[in-house]
Amino acid sequence: MEIIQNSKIAGVFLSILLLSSCSVFNKAAKKDKATQNKTGYTPNDKLNSNSFKSAYFDGIKQKSLENWDQALSSFDRCLEMVPGHPATLYQKSLVLTEKSDYEKAVTSIQKAISVEDTNRWYLDHYADLLKRTNNYKKAGETFKKLTELNPGQIRYYYELANMYLYENRVDDALVVYDEIEEKIGFNADIIKQKYKLHSKQGNNKKAEEEVKKLIKNDPTNANYRGMLASLYRSQGEYEKAIETFKKLRDLDPENPLIALSLADYYEDAGKDDLAFEERKKAFANPELDIDSKVKILLNYYRVSDPGDQLAQKSLELLSILEKSHPDEAKTFAIYGDFLIREGSSEKAREKYIKSIALDSSRFLVWNQLLIIESELNKTESLQEHSAAAMELFPSQPISFLMNGLSNLQLENYDKAAFALEQGKNLVVDNQSLQTQFYSSLGDAYYNLEKYEKAWLNYENALKLNPKNDYVLNNYAYFLSLRKENLEKAKEMASQTVKRHPTNPTYLDTYAWVLYQKGEYQKAKTHLETALENGGMSQGEILEHYGDVLNKLGQKEAARKYWKKAKDTGAASDQIDEKLTQSAQ
Repeated sequence: MEIIQNSKIAGVFLSILLLSSCSVFNKAAKKDKATQNKTGYTPNDKLNSNSFKSAYFDGIKQKSLENWDQALSSFDRCLEMVPGHPATLYQKSLVLTEKSDYEKAVTSIQKAISVEDTNRWYLDHYADLLKRTNNYKKAGETFKKLTELNPGQIRYYYELANMYLYENRVDDALVVYDEIEEKIGFNADIIKQKYKLHSKQGNNKKAEEEVKKLIKNDPTNANYRGMLASLYRSQGEYEKAIETFKKLRDLDPENPLIALSLADYYEDAGKDDLAFEERKKAFANPELDIDSKVKILLNYYRVSDPGDQLAQKSLELLSILEKSHPDEAKTFAIYGDFLIREGSSEKAREKYIKSIALDSSRFLVWNQLLIIESELNKTESLQEHSAAAMELFPSQPISFLMNGLSNLQLENYDKAAFALEQGKNLVVDNQSLQTQFYSSLGDAYYNLEKYEKAWLNYENALKLNPKNDYVLNNYAYFLSLRKENLEKAKEMASQTVKRHPTNPTYLDTYAWVLYQKGEYQKAKTHLETALENGGMSQGEILEHYGDVLNKLGQKEAARKYWKKAKDTGAASDQIDEKLTQSAQ
């Protein structure tokens, strides 16, 4: 429950007490003895003694210096001389409150009030203590008494209303707010509080009356009309809500927030087309900040599916956003995200490039760009952008991996190895990524003819993931080309073929290991399976099949497949020599 806090009068009474110190003693001395006996307080001759006054004023002095223990000692001496002295009990309670000893503070002020039960300062302090100790019921009773004793002190009415709210006595709080209004006249804060309380109680008619008071007093205030529209909306009266916002638009026709609110209300009323038109108006207005627009688009992203109507509306809003915020990196970043989902990777790439040109500090955008360029085989661009990302984000391993992969494809093997060696040390708790670094380093070092380093990195990759088919295949193939450790190569290649019995690349590797081991017939069988599963378009597989046929003495058939291999443009450098020799 929201509580209204009115400006509180400072509770510093030192100057008052000092100025009226004589009356503190004299007034108490003149109290009726019958009353004094009922309260347990009886003034005596020591009340006006110098020793009492000295102790009392020393207590006041020590309190002002925040020497709490010394102050308590002085006030206790006073109470020893004049037990039950109300002013001293009050001062003692103030000190105990400062020491957070609320239980003793309450006891002390209660004794003071038992003597002077209409003393405003005593009651004020008592009420404050009750608030601090969450005794809202008694605090309310005390503030109620203070309003009766001091009807001109509005603060006590605010406090009373707040105590009622703490106890969830909303009706009683509303009565008090009405009393405040009667005393001080129109007050926007009071009316807004009453509006909220009536709304919470479901008393919409009363809530409407209150907000209409606000509008009548300030007809150009957009917030008040917004409150009324929200009230209508909560009641399902969407047409009334829409009409209220239309009047609001008349006051501020260019306000994009009004357009967004109208869009929500039209949507509630089932008028989706009108809702979308209002959103387009808001998106076209550069006065509405980019973050608010991105938030709306993210909601579209969550509730839409690729290619559906909402996705198309999202793209339309993005097109508008591009015009209203052409210098915002976020515009192009979120545009790229939507385009990726729609399968427009090339267009998404263009948006991401624009985004990083406007703001190069967002790694997530760079990451998306690098992934897309890798998928699109934009090798040179990937090499360039990954190098820039390495400089900007030296702790992000993915940038180094992408740079290594792009340099591998560009046959810049030294650069590839350098980037990959740097990047592998940045990986933390990610075995998959670490495996990629090791396997790529194996490829780089093999092409640099640093074979022992290549084998070591392949081994490291397999330690992390013994079933990584890419590593098993490359490791086995390169061993076969070197004619090294062919049994190990055969074992690794056989694993990939068992898991992927129709994969032409894995079949070709296994066949080539068998070829190097002189097992030509087995090699022929596996290569034929590879050719039946897509290998007829792959020059390397066709050439290998020709090599096997040649070893088996099928010269004409071998020549036929070598020619096919050459026609693909992907045969080895030795293909012409093989064809020449076969023609002799």
